[in-house]
Amino acid sequence: MPFKLTSNLMLLFLVFSLFYKGFVPQYFLLFTFVLFWLINKKGKVIKSSFLWFPVIIVLIGAVSWCLNLLLGNADLYSFLFWLISYLPNFLLTILVITYSVHLDFYKIYKVYKFLVYIQSLLLIFSSIKYGVHQVGDAAVGTVGDANFVAFHILVVILYEIISISVKLNRERISTQKMTLKFLEIFYFFIVFIIPESTANFGFLLIIVSFFLLKEYVLRKLNIIKITLITGIALLGSVFLSISNQVSIKRISGVVDLISDLDFDKISHLSKFNIYKKIITGEIINGESLILGLGPSTFTSRSSVIRMPEERLNDFALDLPYFKSDHFATFISPIYSNWRRTKESHGNFASPQTSVVSISVELGLLGLCVFFSYFFLIFKRIKTINLSPKDEHLRKFAFYFSVFFIINLFYLNFWEYPFMSFTYIIFTFLILFPKKD
Repeated sequence: MPFKLTSNLMLLFLVFSLFYKGFVPQYFLLFTFVLFWLINKKGKVIKSSFLWFPVIIVLIGAVSWCLNLLLGNADLYSFLFWLISYLPNFLLTILVITYSVHLDFYKIYKVYKFLVYIQSLLLIFSSIKYGVHQVGDAAVGTVGDANFVAFHILVVILYEIISISVKLNRERISTQKMTLKFLEIFYFFIVFIIPESTANFGFLLIIVSFFLLKEYVLRKLNIIKITLITGIALLGSVFLSISNQVSIKRISGVVDLISDLDFDKISHLSKFNIYKKIITGEIINGESLILGLGPSTFTSRSSVIRMPEERLNDFALDLPYFKSDHFATFISPIYSNWRRTKESHGNFASPQTSVVSISVELGLLGLCVFFSYFFLIFKRIKTINLSPKDEHLRKFAFYFSVFFIINLFYLNFWEYPFMSFTYIIFTFLILFPKKD
């Protein structure tokens, strides 16, 4: 089979895996891709600073693990579980950089969008089945979880809005084509109601507003185009506001609670409480400030896989039980309260985020290295040479990166393959474009 076709198929299989919940399909296809990379010598390794990140971040994790193993904060399996959570994203970065010059972004996105359409039809079926406009986590999608389903729809909405906006600004587009694009965007906004993902919808509005402000209001005021583009978003948000009363109550409830700064007493805002304790030095201080408390000892996904009493998901692997003192002190009480009250209060209550995991487990050194990865992404976005017809890809990579980084502070985005893999695949296919 021709090399280009094989590498495209490998990536397409990986894209298909993004629509199923769980680590197994993503990681299985990723490491199949790694095997293909090792066997096939035709993939050209491009000289890039991104290739150093796996080496640097693993060295920091190893040193932190050794130190905390001596201090009793980590166990023998901590480093291994941390690698399972963090290393695959860096491996995928190397793979996509290696093969991106042979791969076509538009073909990959076309398949991805087709799968999102299938997902949206399943969501509509759920709405009909339950007889309501929004069904939350009960929504039937190829992933199953409301936030997962909403994420993929959000990616398509963001790309289509940026694409049509940039093209309207640079070239003449037929009225028919423009109308169809606006209807498509409006359709996805309506489907966005069904999984009832308030956070994803809110972050999308923030990013789109930022895009419109920067690209139109601050650069060149164009009332007609702003009206056309925001009209679809406003219609979607109005429809959402009318039908999605649950989301409105959640938002208003959070706003009311923020006025009370005693986060220890507000179970809805456990996330902010953890950040507060990190900043004040209650969780990490002294020697742990630089290298942290050790991999997989605080909030990374690997730290709870072996603790079924902390989470509902099961992990069928018999390993020696271990829970760090810091996890028991700062995280376990939150889960205990959830089990006692039988309320989770949504993602604002969850203490687990990628930024919290990195800062506490690998300290300031790990956090600086981790965010330098995204610094290089923005640097590459600014300097990459794209043709005029591909200019919208630069903007999509930029605003998608902003969205992703926001969610690193809000969720375990780096440790959810369907989110992080999607981001890496699309971003690096843009940053290292195919050579004709």
